[in-house]
Amino acid sequence: MTKLIVKPIDMEEAGSYRARSHLFEAVAALDQAQASKAGGSIITAMRALEKVIVPRLRTDDGTPVEDALDQLSANQFDALLAGVLGPSETVPPVTASS
Repeated sequence: MTKLIVKPIDMEEAGSYRARSHLFEAVAALDQAQASKAGGSIITAMRALEKVIVPRLRTDDGTPVEDALDQLSANQFDALLAGVLGPSETVPPVTASS
């Protein structure tokens, strides 16, 4: 079973300030859009989050990340989001046995 692995932002790494800033901006935009229930804004904010998260993903078996994302639940994506700021997270796609 393919697992997605997220590379957390290393706060000591060059460029981590901007990476963290982009993540916080996207999360704040999503929070604001959800509070206002603005559908278009929610979609825009989710796309901004994806732009931050997806480049930090890889699979454990070489499966294309986009293929693994097709099998991901919203809760699993949220777990990956949390992993960007913390220790490396591995999230398996949903299967019939999950």
